[in-house]
Amino acid sequence: MATQALPTLAQLVAETYRLSLVRGLEDELGLLGYERVAGVDEAGRGCLAGPVVAAAVIPPLGGSIPGVDDSKHLSPDERERLATVIKREAAAWAVASVPASE
Repeated sequence: MATQALPTLAQLVAETYRLSLVRGLEDELGLLGYERVAGVDEAGRGCLAGPVVAAAVIPPLGGSIPGVDDSKHLSPDERERLATVIKREAAAWAVASVPASE
């Protein structure tokens, strides 16, 4: 198994800033009293091209998961790695699939 290079300080600062932007809405909702906010996304074209798959994740309370981004911006290996991290660290997560026949 190949080892990954450690991120540079500049990369860590950039990722911290990006995550603060991503968490901006959650932070604002927290000020209004909301404790948990789920991020939700879907993929698929329904009856035109097969199933629709949707996922929801509630990040760790007061935190985020570094590296999480739009799946189109991630390599397959990075998506697999992050899926493992999300399942381990998220407050909650769910994935559902609906076949085209429905």
